[in-house]
Amino acid sequence: TQLTNLPFEIPTSWTWCRLKDIFILIFSGKTPKYSSVPNSNFVIGQKNNQIYGIDFNFVKYATDDFFRDYPENFFLRDNDVLLNTLGGGTVGRVGLFEDRYSKRVISDGHLFVFRSSYCITQRYMFYWFKTMQKFIEKEAAGTTNQMFLKLTNVSNYLVSLPPLSEQERIVGKIEEAFYIA
Repeated sequence: TQLTNLPFEIPTSWTWCRLKDIFILIFSGKTPKYSSVPNSNFVIGQKNNQIYGIDFNFVKYATDDFFRDYPENFFLRDNDVLLNTLGGGTVGRVGLFEDRYSKRVISDGHLFVFRSSYCITQRYMFYWFKTMQKFIEKEAAGTTNQMFLKLTNVSNYLVSLPPLSEQERIVGKIEEAFYIA
């Protein structure tokens, strides 16, 4: 579909798109049946999605039955982008799930998960979400303490998308700047 009322001009090699058109999967985690006994059925939520990265110190555990019946496509995968959906001060916080431990992990209902298509790098979108955090916070509905995001609204956000090689170059420059700093 032709997009109209675009916010600014972009280079001719770039394109305007909606998030829902560039990710192969966007979903909200489900509320699990929690286990009171620690096990290997990891569930992460907003508390795990910290500014400095995904923190497994706050992991919760699902029951074996819930975990076994959970749809395979909704287990987190390496480089899934995670977005906090609820609460003043945490709504809009973004994280990048890195599967360093080869553990099967699911997210609870307070995280949106964005999975890449072939035309984008997840790290580029992770940094894009980071730059959009203040905007996303303002877009949240509700009261101060119970601000929340709607998946349909977030899925319709516009993004100016460069070609894949340019995305990779931009990510390289950002990470080089963080490494040097």
